[in-house]
Amino acid sequence: MKKWLLTTALAIIDIALLVLIVVSAKSTGNGSMEMPAATAEASIAEVTSPTDTKTVTSPAETTVTQTQDENTESIPEVTTFPGTSVPETSSTVPWWAVVPETSPAATEESETFRDISAYNTKELPHINDFKWVTPEILNGVCPDEAEILYFEETLGGWKCYIIENETEVERLANMELTGGTMEEMQLRFDWYYIRSGGKDGEVYEDNSPDSVFEGYVNDDGEIEAEGPGRIRVTDIYVIGDHMYAFGTISWPDGISGSLLLVRP
Repeated sequence: MKKWLLTTALAIIDIALLVLIVVSAKSTGNGSMEMPAATAEASIAEVTSPTDTKTVTSPAETTVTQTQDENTESIPEVTTFPGTSVPETSSTVPWWAVVPETSPAATEESETFRDISAYNTKELPHINDFKWVTPEILNGVCPDEAEILYFEETLGGWKCYIIENETEVERLANMELTGGTMEEMQLRFDWYYIRSGGKDGEVYEDNSPDSVFEGYVNDDGEIEAEGPGRIRVTDIYVIGDHMYAFGTISWPDGISGSLLLVRP
């Protein structure tokens, strides 16, 4: 009897242990399959790569980008003018807002020239056309009331008078001044007559071939030209309804003189 009771008790204990093991196994299995919501979100965040995270643009960043685009479109295009460049300025002033030193208005004003057709002449010269010549002019002194001419206003026909210092030989000619630029000019002399020996000297027609001098305007605004001799026209100006010019001329034999021009 005692043996039977012991056997029965052991069997009950085994059954109880088996039940306990089964219950524990089920509880452990359910825990591995389920996860709290907070823990799941944290795991997803860990899986997301840095690249994916940067592609997400916040509303604040979008607003900043739009503002920069608007500022960029509001900057006007820079207008430069030939020969000018955008000057360096202080950082407080937009570089595109600086007005160039040379403006179209200033260029147009500087290129407004006289109509030289009112002065240009092909009329033969006469000694009386040069009564305006004074000792001061022969010494290179320009009159106070003279208005200096632009290069373009000097082109065309002039009456020419040359008096040589050593020989007192006087020559009259028509002179044509041409040139597309101040770097390339031509002075052509069509000789008319010669007088030697002063006022009472002999006068005769000058049949010499035309003389051509090639020249340019130097940095001082003077015309320098070379040909059968050397010419320098130092002053070209207008007073009233006449244009005047004077300078010097020298020949290869060493003889020099004064060159005087007038028109009409």
